[in-house]
Parts: sequence; C-alpha cells; structure tokens
Amino acid sequence: MSRMLTITQAAEILGVSVVTLRRWDQAGKFQAKRDPMSGYRVYSENDVRALKKRLAGFRGLRGLKGKARASPGASKHQKR
Repeated sequence: MSRMLTITQAAEILGVSVVTLRRWDQAGKFQAKRDPMSGYRVYSENDVRALKKRLAGFRGLRGLKGKARASPGASKHQKR
C-alpha cells in the first residue's frame, strides 16, 4: 500500500497551494481520502506522483504553445 501524505506534503510535491488542493477536492478533480481518526484530507503518494507527471506534461505543452505564439510576432519584425 502506498504511503499517505498530508495535504501540505501533497501540495509541496505538486507545486500548488493547499487552497488549490482543497478546491480540486471540492470540485471532484483530485479527491482526497479522509483520515478516519482526524477527518483530515490525505493523499496516496502514488496518486500524487501520477498527477505530478500529468501536470508536468500539461505544463510542457503550455510552454510549447507559448513558443509557437512568439514565432509569428518575430516574423512581423523581420518583414520590415
């Protein structure tokens, strides 16, 4: 079984805020489990690592789109 992480630990690994994780949980985008004794949100380390990989891929795509947008602007200056 995967180690369980606190919301703070999960947020640090993912590079997002605790508030963001709470919002994702409420929206059903990345739901936490609840510790049976405390009721605190906890996350499976495996789930957090898998999401981190998906986010890294998404962020990489976003970076490529930004570069593609910069190219047409550069060509306008070259036409002068």
